[in-house]
Order: sequence, then structure tokens, then C-alpha cells
Amino acid sequence: CKTLKDKIAAIDAIIDALETTALKAASTGNITSYSLDDGQTRINTVYRNAAEVEASISAFEKIKQRYINRLNGHRTRLVDSKNFNR
Repeated sequence: CKTLKDKIAAIDAIIDALETTALKAASTGNITSYSLDDGQTRINTVYRNAAEVEASISAFEKIKQRYINRLNGHRTRLVDSKNFNR
């Protein structure tokens, strides 16, 4: 992947495959493997439990958010404390 949008799309495909694997893990209790073939890359990974899948999803979501921040820029909004309800 050369552009940030392509990288984000590839990560979305990986996260979708991992979420499918997590659903299988929820029903069976254990996982042997998952595979993803997007035409350019083949990924085959073996997991021992659902916690490893969740850790992988979290890691990919962090990377995806980093790419989104690079693409859109990171913004912070400051609000005066008088605007909060007490």
C-alpha cells in the first residue's frame, strides 16, 4: 500500500477478518487459525485464545487511528470550564 487511504482500507480488511475470528472464538472457546488473502498478500496466523485476537484487534485499531490522524491531522478543542454543567 502506497497511500494512507490504501493502508487504512487494508487494516479494515484485517480487522474484519479478526472480528470474524473473535466471533468464532466466542462460540467455540478456542481458535486454531485465521487467514486473509487480499490479492497482494496472504496472511495466516495461529492464535491460542480469544484474548490474543482482542489484543491484535486493539493493536491494528491503534495503527489505523495513527494513519487517520496523519491523513486528517490531529486536533484539540479547548473548552472553558464555565461551560460545563455542575
